[in-house]
Amino acid sequence: MQPNSPICDAVLAALCDLARHARVHVKLSGFWALGGGQPHFDLLPQMESLREAFGVDRLIWASDDPYQRWRSDYVAGKELVSGQFARTDDEAARFLLRNSERLYF
Repeated sequence: MQPNSPICDAVLAALCDLARHARVHVKLSGFWALGGGQPHFDLLPQMESLREAFGVDRLIWASDDPYQRWRSDYVAGKELVSGQFARTDDEAARFLLRNSERLYF
């Protein structure tokens, strides 16, 4: 995905094709550069495609810190993942923390 460019269906499909490789994970980030502006709900369909392809345990929220804070976008990005995209509190915890803990540590 390229910042400040529309999300191309072919690029999203190519990313989703990588799900066949069990060790590939996707960071959910760059909402400020990919979406149409806060609260970034326009990105939910593409995020759902990633959920379908990779499953909940291979998706990780990336805060884009400190860039999102400079843009006053940190809270909107976190809310998109934990409040809109996550279906349960457990999923929110997995996206925001547990998946990256498992992967990196």
